[in-house]
Amino acid sequence: MTTRRNVRRGRTSEPSAAKYLTMSQLCERYGNCSPMTIERRLQNDPRFPKPIYFGKRMRLWDISKQEQYERALAVAKEGETAA
Repeated sequence: MTTRRNVRRGRTSEPSAAKYLTMSQLCERYGNCSPMTIERRLQNDPRFPKPIYFGKRMRLWDISKQEQYERALAVAKEGETAA
């Protein structure tokens, strides 16, 4: 929702070019898994994208890096089935 105040200051609620996912959105993306599943992937899979920290507690994941990771997994899986 754009308010008059935001329009005057040049700010709108339009999203920026970079898109980020919260932990709950990331869990939903991977089939409503638990946050612990994401934590395990961070620890055990070196290819899994690392979060970006905003402050001490807020972690967000870059959606473009997630898509690259998913494409790499799909290519690796395709290579396994072809062999």
